[in-house]
Amino acid sequence: SGDGLAIRGLQAEVLGGMQLRWQVLVIQAARNAPDFNGKLELVLTGTQDGKAWTQTQPPQGQPLQVKQYRRIEGVLNLPANAVVKTVTARVLDGTTVRTTQTMVLD
Repeated sequence: SGDGLAIRGLQAEVLGGMQLRWQVLVIQAARNAPDFNGKLELVLTGTQDGKAWTQTQPPQGQPLQVKQYRRIEGVLNLPANAVVKTVTARVLDGTTVRTTQTMVLD
């Protein structure tokens, strides 16, 4: 988007097949930009028991406030037999997706 809000440096790795460690850097490139108040969602896609699987974490999104930049990280527990193929980070302003970035896991 042209307002300077962007996701940089999405990182994710599966730990022992049971957890996903993730880190997202959200920046506002515009000078003197007003504080952004929105939500961060992680959308995991892959397979579970051989079938297509998608999960949004947290289900209602995580509150996100950004002045110039903000690094957010965490560890998610994965369901049994889930294989994560992609992780997508989305920043929402209400119901509008402001920026998104996807990472493919090996």
